[in-house]
Amino acid sequence: MLGHPSPALLYSTYRELVALEEAKAFWNIVPDSVERERKAREGAEKARQKRELLERDAEEKVWAEAESNCGRAFKDESGHWCPVMDERVDSSARIREALGV
Repeated sequence: MLGHPSPALLYSTYRELVALEEAKAFWNIVPDSVERERKAREGAEKARQKRELLERDAEEKVWAEAESNCGRAFKDESGHWCPVMDERVDSSARIREALGV
């Protein structure tokens, strides 16, 4: 209570005088080496996430091309790969070709 006679004086004097961002900056004092290590970990994590996203995108494209009757795919407005269904392509001929018949 800092020697004050009541909590009311404590709160009216000290409470909410510092913005949250200022308090975070003050209390988040760390050595430069720790900050560099944290940034390196964050960078590595972002790189890993990007790599996984690119791998999933490539897998989705391969799947869409396999589902297509002409072996092609396109990305729709939501960013997902969709098979191209060409009405001019004879699907049964493509299946026979894939099976080697």
